[in-house]
Parts: sequence; C-alpha cells; structure tokens
Amino acid sequence: MTGYTYDLIEKKLDFKAFAMLCAKAFGACIDMKDDSIDTPIPEQFVPDSHYADCLQEAKDKLKAFKALTKKEQKELIQKEWNQSIKEAYDAIKANEEENKILQNMIEQVKAYTPPSKLHVNYKTFMMEQLVDSMHSNNYSNELIEAYEGKKVGNEDVIERINILKNDVVYYEKKLEEEKRNYEKNNLWISQLRESLKGK
Repeated sequence: MTGYTYDLIEKKLDFKAFAMLCAKAFGACIDMKDDSIDTPIPEQFVPDSHYADCLQEAKDKLKAFKALTKKEQKELIQKEWNQSIKEAYDAIKANEEENKILQNMIEQVKAYTPPSKLHVNYKTFMMEQLVDSMHSNNYSNELIEAYEGKKVGNEDVIERINILKNDVVYYEKKLEEEKRNYEKNNLWISQLRESLKGK
C-alpha cells in the first residue's frame, strides 16, 4: 500500500479526491509530493519573491556602484580583493588542518584488516569517505595569484560594471522563466480541476 492508496482506503476517498491526491506527484504539483497528504492543492500557484528580490538587489548594486566616483569604485574593488585574499589564506590554513586529520585517518583505514570478505566493502566505503573529503586549495591559490599585489585599474571597474549588468539580465531572465513556469503550472492544475468536475 502507498501513501496515496492508504488514504483512499482509510479515508474512503472518492475519485475526485483520489485524483487530486495523486496530482501531487506530477507536473505543477511536484513540489508538493513530500507535503502532508492532507495539504490541499492551491487554486493558483504563486512564486515566492526570491527572483524578484534578487533582481531588485542586482539593480540596487549596479546603481550604487555607478553612483560612486571612479576613485571610490577602485577603492571598493581593492577592499573586496584584499578581503578575498585574507579569506583564501584562512581557507588554506583550515583546509590543511582538516587534511591532516583526514590523512591520519586514511593511514589508519589502510592499516585496518577487515575481519571477513563481507567487510571489504566497508573498508572501501570508509576510504572513499575520507578521500572524497580531502580539500584542494586550487581555488584559493588561484585567487591569491590573481589578486595579491595587484592594483585596481580602469579595466577592472569596467569589468565590475559588466558583471553587475549581467546579474541584472540574469535575474530578469530567471524571473520571466519562473513566470512562464507558473503560468504553465496553473494551466495544468486548472485543466485537471476542469476535467474532474462532476466526478
């Protein structure tokens, strides 16, 4: 018995109630599949404000950056670079400390002798967990190499403005895409409700 058929039997659902319950596993309602069986499907799906908020924030950042003088723009970028360099060094230090712990445990797992053939996969699993958790400092090293000792130039200001503009375009597209998806989902649920009238 499934969660859907359990309710069918226990609550003696009619066809329409059962069909609406099963709709939670499809299309417009898929995000509801883990909700309580008793959670009703809304008449209309309404997006949260995530993309609208992100779009507004992107526009605000672009406007605020453009409002700065060229000198202030360069100082802001330099400050951000310096903070990123500091964070990269901090990450490298933390990664090295964690890698020592992981490496120590790797050596212990290597030395471990499984008590039977049935335990070999267990040892393999432990080793995979440790190896997969080892940190790489490539990103931090690349960031340090890119920004340490570098002074902000006009090209960096232009690049920042382009990045901020691209953020606005990205969130405009995401917002429009979300709007189309919700229109499609609302049509789907509307068509379903219409097909179940009188059932």
